Amino acid sequence: MLIEIPDLKVRSPYLSVAIEEVLAEYYSKNKDFDGLLRFWLNPPTIVLGRTDKVMENVKTEILNDFFQNSKNKIYLVRRLSGGGTVYHSQGNLNYTIMFNLNKYKELYSIKDSFEILLKFVINALEKQNIKSFHVGLSDLAIKTQDGYKKFSGNSQFRKYNVLVHHGTVILDNRVIEEIENILMHPPKEPEYRNGRKHKDFLTSLPKNFDISLFYYCLLEEIKKHYNIQESRFISREEFNQMKHILIKKVKNVYKNPEWILRGKYTYKEIILENL
Repeated sequence: MLIEIPDLKVRSPYLSVAIEEVLAEYYSKNKDFDGLLRFWLNPPTIVLGRTDKVMENVKTEILNDFFQNSKNKIYLVRRLSGGGTVYHSQGNLNYTIMFNLNKYKELYSIKDSFEILLKFVINALEKQNIKSFHVGLSDLAIKTQDGYKKFSGNSQFRKYNVLVHHGTVILDNRVIEEIENILMHPPKEPEYRNGRKHKDFLTSLPKNFDISLFYYCLLEEIKKHYNIQESRFISREEFNQMKHILIKKVKNVYKNPEWILRGKYTYKEIILENL
């Protein structure tokens, strides 16, 4: 059984990251659970990797706005998975693929799992005549005269014996301009980036890209590869059963400054950490 959650309503980014963990915990108790496919959107949000340092990834003026409660504030959240800091807005599409590791043990390997899951995405994009490539450990890119240009970053975590793989896809070139203004050059970069600035390294999918077709094709790729016969949408009853856990996770973890800022509560403490 494959669970479907095609939710393109813009929601709280704290909820967006918390629900990943709650879904994994909830469905890990269901023996019929094979996996899950979710599409989702965030408002303007900086999403830190699990161990990322804020000052190494976010530009100072953006942090000033965040700590001063500016009306132009961009959300700052920290996800459970590793990898680098990314920026979300409505010019991005985010997707999540989950698998029950009790059934699909070949996905335990990080390298193998990225190869398998990103191949699903590559095949789904090919249905729209978009030729893409898996580069580095976890990126998807389009080949250009200037080398590979990244349009999708991906990361994973494993919890409750469930693999949670999520990625973001750039749909609008304006997102790249925003990234240039918001994020620092990453402290670590894949070899193929070769020191390029965000605006020279990133690209977006074609304007005629169809999200609905992509969802359908990705779903079919997953089902075909693992011979999964049944898929269904998450039920209202299921969501209600996990709702109280989700609210607690948002409040106690994902919206908590101790989690977001790695135990630091003020801008001064963040700066002192990096002196």
